[in-house]
Amino acid sequence: MQYLRRELAKIDESWTVARFDSLPHFVHILTSKDRDAAAQLLKEQSDVVEEVVDEVVQTYHSGFNKAIQNYSQILKFFSDSTESISVLKVDLAEAKKHLSARNKQLHQLWYHSVTLRHIISLLDQIEGIAKVLEEMHLKVAFSACMYTFVHAS
Repeated sequence: MQYLRRELAKIDESWTVARFDSLPHFVHILTSKDRDAAAQLLKEQSDVVEEVVDEVVQTYHSGFNKAIQNYSQILKFFSDSTESISVLKVDLAEAKKHLSARNKQLHQLWYHSVTLRHIISLLDQIEGIAKVLEEMHLKVAFSACMYTFVHAS
């Protein structure tokens, strides 16, 4: 890599400017006394630049490739998540519908249980009244028996 840096440093700065204009270089080569030597120098500089580019590509290719793969995976995860959220929304809507139906059933069952408790309470009261009536009937019957017994003697 040091070798390439030294070779790059030898390249004329006019070749590395941001707004490169090839026309003056082209004219220089055409008007040069030794066109072959000028073309050879250009070829050597081109080879150095190609080597530098190849070295940079070799150095950073795997990193770029890994970054692109990671980015693709992230996009896939987002896509999968979006799809999962859509499915989840549908499932939640169905669950809400089922819970609503269950809520109505539970309300009906609760109302039915309250009604049954009230009926049981009324039946307990009726049973209590029946016991009182039975006791009164026994007392009346006992009194009648006693009256008959007392008057029969």
